[in-house]
Amino acid sequence: TDASGETRRWHITTSKCLHTSKEDTQMLACSYSSKGDHSIVSGSDGKIYMYDEGTGTQLHVMEPR
Repeated sequence: TDASGETRRWHITTSKCLHTSKEDTQMLACSYSSKGDHSIVSGSDGKIYMYDEGTGTQLHVMEPR
C-alpha cells in the first residue's frame, strides 16, 4: 500500500506482482482472509475495500455511517 492509492499484491515464492489496484485515497493497511482468497485494504477516507485475490476484482466497498 502507498500514499498514491496503489496496492500491489505479490506472490511470495515467485516475487511476481499478482494484482495492482488503485483507489482515490492514501492506502494505509492490507489484510488477507485465512484462506488467502480475499483481501481487504483500508485508506485515509475511512472506507474498507474488499478484493477477490483470484481475479483481482473489487467485490465490496464498506463505508462508515
